[in-house]
Amino acid sequence: MATQTTVLTPLVKSQKKHLGILDGLRGFAALSVVLFHFTGGVSVGGALPKLPNQLLETSFSWGYMGVEVFFVISGFVIPYSLWNTDYSVLKILPYLRKRILRICPPAYLSLILLIAQWFFIDYVLHHSNERLGSVTAKQILDNITFLAPFTGSSWLNGVFWTLAIEFQYYLVIGLLYRLLFCSNTIIFFVLSLLLDGVQYLPYLPNDNLFKFSLFFALGGATLLLHQQRITKIVFLLLIVVFTALLVYHFGLWLALFGGATALAIAFVKVKHHALRWLGQISYSLYLTHFMAGAMAEFILVKILHPSSPGMISFAIAGCVLFAIAFAYGFYRLVELPFHKLAQRLVA
Repeated sequence: MATQTTVLTPLVKSQKKHLGILDGLRGFAALSVVLFHFTGGVSVGGALPKLPNQLLETSFSWGYMGVEVFFVISGFVIPYSLWNTDYSVLKILPYLRKRILRICPPAYLSLILLIAQWFFIDYVLHHSNERLGSVTAKQILDNITFLAPFTGSSWLNGVFWTLAIEFQYYLVIGLLYRLLFCSNTIIFFVLSLLLDGVQYLPYLPNDNLFKFSLFFALGGATLLLHQQRITKIVFLLLIVVFTALLVYHFGLWLALFGGATALAIAFVKVKHHALRWLGQISYSLYLTHFMAGAMAEFILVKILHPSSPGMISFAIAGCVLFAIAFAYGFYRLVELPFHKLAQRLVA
């Protein structure tokens, strides 16, 4: 790896290009998680407990792996956003402000809507299962600061645990960007392994960045190839090593999902308006699908009274379509305005 072709210092500026494959992968990842939650049943905290379907549950049992696809994408996109800037650690506060403005307002509003839904269920529908009874101000604070894993609080919106991982990654990149991406391959490789090793330190919560850091490293290696800072041979060696280590940590299939995502970003060229649209709304879909699915389930069960596997499958499909439509509205009204505002800020 220590050859002249592996020097990473970005001396020549290159124009950032939109990669259509990222849209497809984002959409795939979000839909995978939605299908996993909508078909998982009560056993895995499914969003539609009144619509059990064993065949669909088995068919989409792999859908949780979409989360790791998001991690690999972030490992590529976040340092890519800093590539041709004069970023240094002294500019970490504007950089974090931009990320916070991009991610937090939609997440917070999704949480407000979820709590409002629980209030409606508990106090208007008078369900015996009180959702708000155990919610405390401390729990809400731990959720909006994404510190729940460190304080022992539970998540209100189950997908927030991944946002906590993402924000930990933003902080690490803010501190180590130049070491990771403006040095050489050996430093990138060794530092990636060291970050992976941090997960074994005592007192860390189970869900921490370092446990998943090699997924982000897969995205980082892909960025280095995309920016022509490493050769394809070096890239493939990095992918093989990182994927092998992920097999040890997570098992074969999750590791292969991560490695395949990196390879897709690197080598698959695809662009389609439908994929771009799905990629655009993927974050909103990810944030709101639990709430939207529960709304759709309540209505469809009242109307259809599904009991056969075919009718249950039809109702689940309706819930998915409603969640996508809801996410589009949420994207247009909430996410897009804050995204545009964040784009105007210089990291």
